[in-house]
Amino acid sequence: MVTGLHLHLGSGSTRPGTDAYLFERKRSGENDYHFIERIAAPATSCVDHTLAAAENATYRLRAVSDSSESAGYGVVEIAIEPVVLGNSATEQPAILLYPNPVQQRRVTVRFNEALTGTLELLRTDGKPVMVTQLDHLSETVLERPPLPAGSYLLRVISRDNVSIKKLLSE
Repeated sequence: MVTGLHLHLGSGSTRPGTDAYLFERKRSGENDYHFIERIAAPATSCVDHTLAAAENATYRLRAVSDSSESAGYGVVEIAIEPVVLGNSATEQPAILLYPNPVQQRRVTVRFNEALTGTLELLRTDGKPVMVTQLDHLSETVLERPPLPAGSYLLRVISRDNVSIKKLLSE
């Protein structure tokens, strides 16, 4: 659900001598524009809290002053598309690495649940340093090869998820 569509009039679109801007909206399927807000100049933006996700609308704007108003309208059409930012039903497994940063070759990797899949230690360019298989494990100890100091990625690939954790080598 969209909680508000922020409408902003670009800096090159403001009109000298303007006292206010009138924002109006026409939803898809409506014949008439409806007043949303009167914005006192020099402010040039408003928020439409009533537009729903996946809804199309046309907005128009008119500059007004005590003595006149603009002859025409600025018009923009907007289509709101829903975007899924996350899905709480598919929780990723928590990964705990220690010690991190690591100075020796042994790193303990603990999961919040037993996992079956692949554990990969990657350079930041994505090239694998080591790969090991997990067979219903909730903890494993990596005997990693000697690594130059820097950042690495630990990627855990299970049947349903891919999780990544940063590992620092000193």
